[in-house]
Amino acid sequence: MPEEILSIRPKKKVTNLAQPVDFESFTTGKQVCICIETVFLGARKQGVKSIDLPSLQWAFRKLNEYFMVTSISSLLITPFVYNKILNRGKQTINDVMEWLGCNIADTPMIFCYLNGLVCDNFLKKNYTSFESRVNCYTLNDIVYKSILKGTRTFLENKREMTMESMLAEFWNCLDLFNCIDTDIDEFEETVASLYEIYDSVPGYIWISSLQLKPVDLNLFMAIASYQIIKEKEEVDVENLLNWVEPSINTRKKIQLEIINGKHNLIQQQLINFKNNQFASIESMVIPETVLKKLLGGSMLVKIKTKFEPKRGQLIMPADIVTENLYYNDDEEQQINMISNALQENEYKRVKHDLEKAGLIPGIIALLAGPPGTGKTSFAYQVAKNTNRPIFKVSFETIKGMFVGESEKNLVEVFKEYKMVNEALEDGKDAIFLFNECDGLLGNRFKSTRNSADAMHQTMQTLLLDQFENFQGILLATINNINFDPAYERRFLFKTILKNPTEQVRRKILANSFKDLSSEMIFKLSKDFELTGANVSNIRKKIIIQKITNPSIALEESIYDMCDKEFAFSKPRRASIGFIQA
Repeated sequence: MPEEILSIRPKKKVTNLAQPVDFESFTTGKQVCICIETVFLGARKQGVKSIDLPSLQWAFRKLNEYFMVTSISSLLITPFVYNKILNRGKQTINDVMEWLGCNIADTPMIFCYLNGLVCDNFLKKNYTSFESRVNCYTLNDIVYKSILKGTRTFLENKREMTMESMLAEFWNCLDLFNCIDTDIDEFEETVASLYEIYDSVPGYIWISSLQLKPVDLNLFMAIASYQIIKEKEEVDVENLLNWVEPSINTRKKIQLEIINGKHNLIQQQLINFKNNQFASIESMVIPETVLKKLLGGSMLVKIKTKFEPKRGQLIMPADIVTENLYYNDDEEQQINMISNALQENEYKRVKHDLEKAGLIPGIIALLAGPPGTGKTSFAYQVAKNTNRPIFKVSFETIKGMFVGESEKNLVEVFKEYKMVNEALEDGKDAIFLFNECDGLLGNRFKSTRNSADAMHQTMQTLLLDQFENFQGILLATINNINFDPAYERRFLFKTILKNPTEQVRRKILANSFKDLSSEMIFKLSKDFELTGANVSNIRKKIIIQKITNPSIALEESIYDMCDKEFAFSKPRRASIGFIQA
C-alpha cells in the first residue's frame, strides 16, 4: 500500500514510512480516503441499496461533493479507488458484483453504470485479450492523482461537461431509483444536484430558460435521455410518467393534457406524436429541431461536402431504426466480437496494430445464412451503435447492360466508398455493406462458355483484388454458404447464421409482443420456426388489425397469422421427435 495513503488513514499505527507527499489540501485528501474506506467496508454485501444506509450517508455526501456525481456513482467508484490503494490492479464486473453481493439480475444495471463512469473518464476499460473481450476496469490515473493531492483541479479538467453526459447521468439516476424503489423526494433531490452540476451546459441553459415546472422538466429529460442515450426511435411517455411522477391522479391529468394537446411540452413543441394521425402517448418523439438545440448537433454525423454516391446508397446512422436482435449462442459470440471490434476506440487500436504489423488496416466480415436470420439487420444496428454511416451496394445495382460496364461499376463502388470516408466530418470510417452478393461470391467457372461467363469471371477476379487491398470496414452478406474457397482467406470474420432455435424464438417473440402470455409465446416458438423477419411481418399485420378490426384479441389471431406466414412455402412447423438438419 502506498505510504502516502497509509499516512492519512485514521487510528492506524504505521512505522518505517517515508514522508508523505505534499497535499494541496491535506484535509480534503484525508477526508476522501476515510470516506472511501468507510463506504468500501460498510457497503460490502449490502447491494446497491447500501446508498440508503444511515451509517454511510455522511461518507456518500462527502464523496458526491468531491467527485460531483450521484451516490450510485460514488458507490461504484469506491472499490476501484480502494483496490488501487492496495495495488490490486484491474477488476471485472464480477468482482464489483461480488463485493456488493448483487445477484445476476443486477448485471445489466451495474454494467450500464460502469460504462457511464468510463464515459465520464473516472474509469478506464481494459481487456485481458482481444479475443476474450472480458470487461476489466481500472481507475483513471487522473482521479487517483486528485485524491493524493487533495484537490479537485484534476477532476474539473477531466469531466466532460456535455449534454450527452448529463442525459446519461439522468438516465442512470432514473433507472437506479426505479430499480431500488427509492422515495421520489430523494430522486428529485439527486436530479436537482445534477442540474446544478451541468448548469453551464448550453443545452441545459436553453431548456431551463423555458421555465418548465419541475415535473415537466423531469419528464422532458426522461424522454430526451430515453430517445438519445437509449437510442429509441419512439418513446412510451405513459411508462416514463410512472418513473417521474408518483401520484396516479397527476399522471392521469398529464396524460389527458398530452393527448388533447394542452400540455406545456406539446404547446411549446418540445415533444410530438410520432404519427400525427394517431395521437398515441405510447409513441412520442422529440422533434429534430429541438434535438439540435439540445445537443448542438454534437451527436449527428455530418458530411463536410455535398456528396451523393451514384452506385451505392448512403444511409446515415440517425436514419436507422433501433431494434433488438437475437442470435443463437455460438453465433452471438462471433457477432459480439465483430461489433466490439468496430467500436471506435477498439477499431483505431486494431488499425494501428495491423499497420504496425505490416498488414493492410481493413476489417472484412462475411455473414452467411438463410433469409430473415439478421444478416443485414446486424449491419444496420452495428452502424447505429457505432455512429457510422452505411454505404450500401448490391450485386444488382452494379450489374451493367453493356460489355465492360459491370467491371467498371465494381471498381467505381470501391472508389465511392473512399470518397464517402473522405467526406465524413468526424473522421470515422463508414461501413461498406455489400448486400446479397451471392452472384459474385459463388464458385468460379472452370471454363467460360460465353461472354457472360467471361464477364462474371473478370468481376470475381476484380473483387478478389479489391478485397486484398481493402482499407476500412466491409460487411458482405450471402444466402448460400457455398461460396468460392478463394474468397475464404479474404474475410477476417466468417459467420454462418442459422434459423433461430426454439429458445431464441421465445426471446424474439417476448421482445416483440409485450402483451402476449408466456404460454402463447411458448406454443408459437414450439410450433413455428419463425425468424426475425417473420415476426416483423406479423407485427405489421397486428398493427393493421388493430386499426381495421380492433375487437379481435391478440391471443386469438396471432397463431393463425404465424400459420399463414408460411402459406407459400413448405410447412415450417417445428418437427416432432426429429432434429432437422
